[in-house]
Amino acid sequence: KPTYQFFKGEQPLQAAEVKALVKFTEEIDPLIAVSYHTSGREIFWHFHNKRENMARDYGIAKKTAELTGYELTFPEKEAVGSGFTDWFITKFNRPGMTIELSYLVDETNPPVTVFPEEWERNRSIGIMLVKEASQL
Repeated sequence: KPTYQFFKGEQPLQAAEVKALVKFTEEIDPLIAVSYHTSGREIFWHFHNKRENMARDYGIAKKTAELTGYELTFPEKEAVGSGFTDWFITKFNRPGMTIELSYLVDETNPPVTVFPEEWERNRSIGIMLVKEASQL
């Protein structure tokens, strides 16, 4: 029976909000994509990246890690990869990352009190990514 955790739908692009996000992304054609999640202080940057893009994508992820203090993480071998940035990386062959804010809290939300620190860690990421995108 489907639950909130790990259920990706019966088929790709099934949910209306997913269709809207795909349409929007295709319309604006971004050079880099970033998704923010809220627990783990880690950066997922690699999902079937093409070999010729590895150095480029790693370089951007490494700069992000240096600015935030978060750890770079590879997905587990059995990872399904049905998130937005996984789709973006494979569809557009461009850099994409999922940045996990806050210390790990597992099956709950981080306390609001951690967000000032997380903002300080992430406040310059947007500007850095614009600079990186201008060099692609």
